[in-house]
Amino acid sequence: MKHKDSILKLRSEGKTYTEIQSILGCSKSTIAYHCGEGQKEKAKNRSKNLRINDHIKYSIINKIDGFKRSCLKYRKLQEEYKTHFRKRVLGKIMTFHRDRNTEKYDKATFSVDDILAIYNKNPICNLTGRSIDLENTRSWELDHIVPASKGGSDTIDNCQITCKEANFAKGDLSMSEFINLCKDVLSYNGYTIT
Repeated sequence: MKHKDSILKLRSEGKTYTEIQSILGCSKSTIAYHCGEGQKEKAKNRSKNLRINDHIKYSIINKIDGFKRSCLKYRKLQEEYKTHFRKRVLGKIMTFHRDRNTEKYDKATFSVDDILAIYNKNPICNLTGRSIDLENTRSWELDHIVPASKGGSDTIDNCQITCKEANFAKGDLSMSEFINLCKDVLSYNGYTIT
């Protein structure tokens, strides 16, 4: 030990444990370990005599504590995810309302709960029929059925859920304009439209 010789020297000079502690900055247990008769032997015996059952008991306690901490951490992450998910859906609503400022949420004509109530059970893209994973908010958009540029309202009745690619392709086209565009693309590429 790095303090052993210093501790023994100071102790032989008559210094108390407290004085040695303040001079060397080590703990009293370290001082006692080096100064006390048989302290090294006692420490060795304690570790040797630790019964296997105690060791197992402490291991199990540590595992339980780790499990509890991980469960709490997981629950906290789940709550954070739910909060972030709701914020991301709110962002979609505000984009639909052409207002990215979620502070002005009172301008929205519908809520996150309205969207979840309508689309929570196996939603599909209203343009392609593809399945939509609501939790993957980057993969879907809220689209104006009648584009805002053509007088469409920001109400939930004029709102549809679409996959991102389809919404991008539709742009500000009406449904009939978009379908005609799709027919033109298919015809041009050799597909027969019935």
